[in-house]
Amino acid sequence: MNGSHIVKLVLTLIFLLTLQPVGWAQTLDSFEEQEGIEMQWRSNNKSADQLALDIEQLYIVLYNTGNLPIRAIVDGDGRLVESILRTEMLFWGNFFPVGIEAVMCDVNPSVCSRALDKVNASTLTKAADHVGGYKKTRGQWTNQSGSTLYIPDLEMEQYTTLSSVPYPQKQSVESLLSLQDADCSQWQKSCMKVVRQLNQALLDPKRRRVNWPKEIVLPVKRVKTELVFTGTTGSEIKKSLENIGELSQGQILLPTKRSQYYTEEYKNTFKSLVPADVAMRALSPYIPSFGIVKGIQKEYNKPPKKTGLGFNMDSSNGSANFFSALTVAREIAPVEIEANDSQLQTNHSLLTLIRHPFDKLGDVPQKYKKQIPVAVLDTWIDKEHCELSKNVELLSEQPQQGSNRPEASKCGDIMSQPPNPVDDHGTHVAGLIAGSPPGQKNVMGLNPFAKLQYIFVDMDQLRGQQYRINIGDKILASFMKNDALVANISWAYTNQIGNDYIKKTIETLTQSMLFVVAAGNSAESRNDICGDRPACLSNFPNVITVIGLDRDLDHPQLWHDGENRGSNWSQKFNIGAIAEDVLSTTYQNYTGRFSGTSQAAPQVTAAASLLFSAYETDFRTDETSKLLPIRAKNRLTYTSDLFGGLLDKVQGGRLNVERALDMANDYVVIEKNGVFTTLRGTLVRFGNNQESEYIECAVQNGRSEQIKREDLRRMFYDETRKKYIIFRNSESKNRDSPLKRIADCRLRTRTHIASIEDDNGEEIEFQFRDIRDFISAMY
Repeated sequence: MNGSHIVKLVLTLIFLLTLQPVGWAQTLDSFEEQEGIEMQWRSNNKSADQLALDIEQLYIVLYNTGNLPIRAIVDGDGRLVESILRTEMLFWGNFFPVGIEAVMCDVNPSVCSRALDKVNASTLTKAADHVGGYKKTRGQWTNQSGSTLYIPDLEMEQYTTLSSVPYPQKQSVESLLSLQDADCSQWQKSCMKVVRQLNQALLDPKRRRVNWPKEIVLPVKRVKTELVFTGTTGSEIKKSLENIGELSQGQILLPTKRSQYYTEEYKNTFKSLVPADVAMRALSPYIPSFGIVKGIQKEYNKPPKKTGLGFNMDSSNGSANFFSALTVAREIAPVEIEANDSQLQTNHSLLTLIRHPFDKLGDVPQKYKKQIPVAVLDTWIDKEHCELSKNVELLSEQPQQGSNRPEASKCGDIMSQPPNPVDDHGTHVAGLIAGSPPGQKNVMGLNPFAKLQYIFVDMDQLRGQQYRINIGDKILASFMKNDALVANISWAYTNQIGNDYIKKTIETLTQSMLFVVAAGNSAESRNDICGDRPACLSNFPNVITVIGLDRDLDHPQLWHDGENRGSNWSQKFNIGAIAEDVLSTTYQNYTGRFSGTSQAAPQVTAAASLLFSAYETDFRTDETSKLLPIRAKNRLTYTSDLFGGLLDKVQGGRLNVERALDMANDYVVIEKNGVFTTLRGTLVRFGNNQESEYIECAVQNGRSEQIKREDLRRMFYDETRKKYIIFRNSESKNRDSPLKRIADCRLRTRTHIASIEDDNGEEIEFQFRDIRDFISAMY
């Protein structure tokens, strides 16, 4: 608790000496200073009614766990308790809940009485469902002008945030917005403009009403306050916070006899409880999260060991500020050709593996040159690197950092030693996305025209709740103020305690920003238990999780580098990219090679930014018809190169940039008498029945599944297993719905005829049984 609050408590004690208090505060000795765990509480409301209920739960839980601080006031007018709490900035909402009145009545017994009906024994351990062991009831108040009353001693503050709320289609956006009475000045925009920016699908008249989201993101007025939980002896919450180094102790002034109005049954139950844990369990949805940052290892001088997403290593400047999805790059044997040619050769190898169509700045068509803003959240970056300085804008301050490494003699020289993670990780990630070489033989980023909005992340501080709130706010600002459409995250954290603010921010931007996330480097399956965030949010419409693959062109496997270092995997993760020996920019104008899923994710980020660029240039027709993140996520996933050996490791396959960018065309590969033919154009016919065009698969357990043409995104024949891999939209007639993969389709629709019209206007027929690959256009 801050110093001003402690002074306030002392003044309250002095004030009490001048009064003749009753009830809880008979004498000065009836108050005591207690030490406890500091916590921040934030309401979670989506409406003014819910705000009232959130505050009710707060007061009841604090009262029932002996953690409700009170202070005395003199009621000059004999007002209702609701009016007093509103005036003192201790209550907001459309109605005054019974539970708040019951608590206020019990702490003011000299001027209030109420019906005391005991709850049953099973309710006593539920801290929010009773008031001191009694049911919630209204009070009979006798306070008059000059009466002394006791009210919560909390400093509550209103603020505006964003939240998804139910959207009744018959109600106008204006009326919904007026109910919130929010202040959007922090974003320097009107609230209506904020709503339009965040609800692209909902407010786009071209989208069918049936496919509109059921919720709308609105600015919402909420309340926050600082708490202290006492009763910490044997507390699990205290142990957890000590383990992650985030225990913060505070003092609070409480009535000595704060449990005197509990029922005897509740007093007996309360003796067996740990008050801090009871309070935390009941209020956890309102407590911003704490947790471990995966990969931080304080003993960085010890040999590397498995710690979640990665491991720590010493840096040349002695810093231990290292993190997650990263491993040590293997030392590469020197090549006996000129250095710049070596760089270009390595980069070409990467471009070949991910089917990237451009290897020189001059090869990039105009439609891919739009400066799409991309948010990159990472460790320290060498912003002045010769290949990055034009494309990076810092959105947050970063510390002075960098070892005494001499500057490269030429821009892009390859380091003779492996890069240092502390100095080089952020710079390496940024260069993969948007490195822009001054000459033709340096390493070029996969989208050298992207505009990076760089957000420095201190991984040590990311354990704490306030820092996580700050990072969430910076992510939001990167979209609200800078229109970032893609974000790259190559780190992970766990959410051990409280409400995950970063996760909520990602949810808020469902219609606005695509988050590309590294899967992590623990070499572990995440099929069953998946607690790494944001990697394990891969089911979100706007999160695409990237696993790391090796450099095998024809039979790729998970990247693996030692016993405990390799890519995590899950069938719920979305796509793979190259994680082995990836060349990119490093500190002091060098380039160097890293391995890890941190290097795979930026490849997908760059591809997504190219996708948005092409859409904005060639397909967007007005202000509202924007490309939704889920459409970009689906496109990157179902156009990837599929391999039977990866089916149990990832939903899609290896990133194929060229195919993803060919958004306007259907794509078919057919085999006839051992000859493969690739057709590209517009699908004209799709089977014999033109009224109901579909294919039918026989799947496991003798079941069959029909897939309509408009729902089919991909049909790939796995020669080894003699089965088709199908991708379809999970909701029929809705291309903005999540992808569903059918991995074991035995095609029943074999003799039907399909045809495609190529670029020359020629219609070419083929049979379904001859299809080896089909990819639909995006639209």
